Amino acid sequence: MQALTNSRREHIAARFKQFKGVSDTFITLFRKTEESDFLKGKNDRGWKADFEWLMKNETNAVKVLEGKYANKTNAGEKEGFDPYEIKQAWREEPLL
Repeated sequence: MQALTNSRREHIAARFKQFKGVSDTFITLFRKTEESDFLKGKNDRGWKADFEWLMKNETNAVKVLEGKYANKTNAGEKEGFDPYEIKQAWREEPLL
């Protein structure tokens, strides 16, 4: 990212609102992004996620946080599934 445009500012502000400004959420988001081979370009297109992609809509960051892009283990399961995180998210914002 070379410049912080108005559009980028709006997207960042929207993510802060979405995650209630919780810095731990952003730390986890960036950690999981950095740990994902797919998001770092190890995919059939060589595509890499960037900061703008993470911030541009309400679903990209959530997918990363939920482990959609986590590396697969030898058993073929996604790494990084943490039942405690899901439990905490439910306590903070129940669906019903």
